Amino acid sequence: SGTAVEVVELATGQIESIVDEGGVAAVWSPDGTRLAVLLIEAEGRARWAVWSGDGLVRGEAFRPTATFVRDYLPFWDQYLRSSTPWSPDSTALTHAAVGEDGPEVFVQPADGSAATVVGAGEMSWWSPAPGRSPSTPVRP
Repeated sequence: SGTAVEVVELATGQIESIVDEGGVAAVWSPDGTRLAVLLIEAEGRARWAVWSGDGLVRGEAFRPTATFVRDYLPFWDQYLRSSTPWSPDSTALTHAAVGEDGPEVFVQPADGSAATVVGAGEMSWWSPAPGRSPSTPVRP
């Protein structure tokens, strides 16, 4: 379930294996210094893993919403053309998960510290839409 993720250093051609298995979606941070990989784990759980050249930091495990798994994950590359799970400052990711009160939107710091619930919702992205606060995730 998933594929290996590798990063190639263009200047040297050196290949670094980031994730050996389970990586299903990857996205570079806006500043280009970090690569987030969505890992699918046992029992329908997932987690963000963030690589920055200094190793891999794993965030908290979560249970993705059915909407994300059914409607967004299969079209990951298309959604990344207009939105991103990364915060504009490249310090956090957003995701929707099944929480204690139903579907909730979380912000997961890239350093692996505890995720924070920011509201209810089935799916979440950060979007550079004009007039929208860059610190607030969008809930479609």
